[in-house]
Amino acid sequence: MATYRYLQPLAKWLKTELARIADPAKPCAISKRQQLEVALGLLKAARQDDDLSELIKWCTLLEQYALYLPDCLAEVAYQQALFWRDQFDYPRLESVVGKIAGEDPIWKLKKASLLAELGRFDEGERLISDAFKDLRARSRHNPNSIYIQSRLAWAHWMFRMVEFSRNYGKLEQLPNTYKTLKTDPWDHITHIKDKVSKQQDEYFKNQESVEPLFEQGHYRDHSNDVRIIGERSPFFLLDGLAECGGLPLRWQNINLLADVANQLVISEVADNSMRHYVLAIRAAHTDGSPSIKECFSRIRIACAPLNVVEVLSDRLICSIEYWCKQASVGTQEQKQHAINAIRVFIEVLARLVIRLDPEKAKRVFLLAMQIGQDSALRHHWLYEVIGHIANYSLESIPSDQLS
Repeated sequence: MATYRYLQPLAKWLKTELARIADPAKPCAISKRQQLEVALGLLKAARQDDDLSELIKWCTLLEQYALYLPDCLAEVAYQQALFWRDQFDYPRLESVVGKIAGEDPIWKLKKASLLAELGRFDEGERLISDAFKDLRARSRHNPNSIYIQSRLAWAHWMFRMVEFSRNYGKLEQLPNTYKTLKTDPWDHITHIKDKVSKQQDEYFKNQESVEPLFEQGHYRDHSNDVRIIGERSPFFLLDGLAECGGLPLRWQNINLLADVANQLVISEVADNSMRHYVLAIRAAHTDGSPSIKECFSRIRIACAPLNVVEVLSDRLICSIEYWCKQASVGTQEQKQHAINAIRVFIEVLARLVIRLDPEKAKRVFLLAMQIGQDSALRHHWLYEVIGHIANYSLESIPSDQLS
């Protein structure tokens, strides 16, 4: 399970070279299974790069030769689901999440984490419980297997969190066995937390750009200093851990990795990439979350690339429409989850609308009016954000186009 530490973006030249040996239809010095493992790495890279055409290309190849790689179809479905999750395309996420199934019990955890994104917590709890029971039985037959024990540790950790979310009682301690075998989940989470905290401390330190010197009236200006960072970004450690372990940022109201994600996006203030804004939204639990206030401040939005603002706005509009529907026809747990999701998405869209052209601003304003008239959405958590999106979208429309 420690393989998440090696997940990082592939250089363009390396992806080109790997693509030459990834197709089993073109025999080379490595086996077909090894070729598919390379193809799987390129599929993950396409998902990280938000590249739909490359994602489709490698999904098609892996599905064609799935016989040569264990749990290949489950991995393909999982990468597709992660891609649609980060696109906030919940209908497509729903369409592929059911295909995540394999021999390895870890797939149950991974599927459960994505069901949590859809507000289907009851289904996810059953999968986590099943995975824990399965791995516990396997560990009795093979107690020294790191492969089994590492998976059991994460399943046990998630099982405890789910139980705590239900009862809010005393949180059971994990057995010392996991720490002895170096599979304790808290060790991995703490490792990432420490890196993020270090990065956040550097960020706050750099905010103090003027250093007073001992000599009276003298100071040193650090605002234009160039800083070289040799370590990989904690973003990829967090993303890799969540992907490998099947961990959501939050389970209902229980924070799992969301606080780390909040710290991370706030400290990487210079990052204007799509993945940065997506993580900021996913880390938020309410419209007043730190990641929303910091990453979608007026200055940060003004600095964001226009294409990122436009694409993200389109995705948010579709996701708001999806959750508005779920608030009316979904299960009770989905309805509650829908309200939380809507309040975050509406607040972000309200902040982004100031960068949109008048036609898109009109579309956002009409969406705000539609939400305000929906009886299923008359919730006190939504009153303020609906006011924001209505006012900000109206202000973005020129006065001569208001009629």
